[in-house]
Amino acid sequence: MNYQGSVQLILGPVFSGKTSELIRRINRYSFASKKCLIVKYSETSETTKKTFQTHNGYPYKALATDTLERVAKQVDKFEVVGIDDGQFFPAIADFAEGLANQGKEVVIAALDGTFERKPFECVTRLIPRCENLVKLCSVCMVCYKDGSFSKRLTKERQTKLLGGTEKYLSVCRKEYFAVNCKSELEGDQTTVTKEENYTYDGQIQLILGPMFGGKSSELMRRIEKYSLANKKCRIIKFARDMRYSIDKCSSHDKVMMDAVPCAGRLFTAEDKIKDCDVVGIDEGQFFEDIVEFAEHLANKGKVVIVAALDGTFERKPFGSVLELVSKAEQVIKLNAVCMITYKDAPFSKRISQEKELQVIGGSDKYLAVSRQGYFLVKN
Repeated sequence: MNYQGSVQLILGPVFSGKTSELIRRINRYSFASKKCLIVKYSETSETTKKTFQTHNGYPYKALATDTLERVAKQVDKFEVVGIDDGQFFPAIADFAEGLANQGKEVVIAALDGTFERKPFECVTRLIPRCENLVKLCSVCMVCYKDGSFSKRLTKERQTKLLGGTEKYLSVCRKEYFAVNCKSELEGDQTTVTKEENYTYDGQIQLILGPMFGGKSSELMRRIEKYSLANKKCRIIKFARDMRYSIDKCSSHDKVMMDAVPCAGRLFTAEDKIKDCDVVGIDEGQFFEDIVEFAEHLANKGKVVIVAALDGTFERKPFGSVLELVSKAEQVIKLNAVCMITYKDAPFSKRISQEKELQVIGGSDKYLAVSRQGYFLVKN
């Protein structure tokens, strides 16, 4: 194991160009004379090389399989491996990790959420173990704004249901909750009931990354942009984080902005931000109700910007914050600079001896590290 590979994760709803982006990246490696292979999910147990098409008709060749274990030996001779429909492979996190640790580049395209905007568990496990993450948007097929979610048109309730425009729409938040859609099975009109005071025209922006990745700085930069546009803005910070200030959001280089400290559930701070147009939440991984609160505010029409660690010091999902990925309009994962190899650092490495999950600290307790730095350097 040389630990010099990487995992690149391309997420998004149906019709957002995930496969097209995967093919574009694979082609770049091919032009650089890298040996490349694309693996695609198939419902049959037969493993075979086939020609597939993207939604816009672009043909590409891929190795079709129903389980990644079947193709483990075949991918071994390739330097770059693309995996399409990654959400349908339960073992994808360990499989991709194994390839990256061998030095291979792994590019994965996957739905970020189900038709109910719930996360695919196997994709959630991938996020804190990947180097690069992007969530693509489609175009809402109802209002033509950005479409961040997949809405099923038929009555089938199973999670795994392959199909195109005959079964799915890509939609924005407002149309996800409000659109009338024809049932293929019953031919009737179904409407999602609106909650009182919900306009469904807000949004969630999720900023993920490791320690020292600039998450708080990016949060404050976005808040400043909205402030300059005369939007009422407020930041909520985790009250137990008093490293730099009790009532200010602060970056590690001590750029600060006023904030509302909150020690428990975020809903207890709602009265203090009820008149705001834009709400920032720093250290989102520490709030147990982060998903419900962010969704509540976005459905009320507010812009919600959440900065959070994507993974623990063991590179496992942190609390419930990654459940926001399938409910957010925008998702990015920032990188720091590895404090050992000076390469991009997508992971946090704890250098103190505490074993509990919630340990607040800076460079006295954590390093930002690359894959090599995480695995090859002992504390």
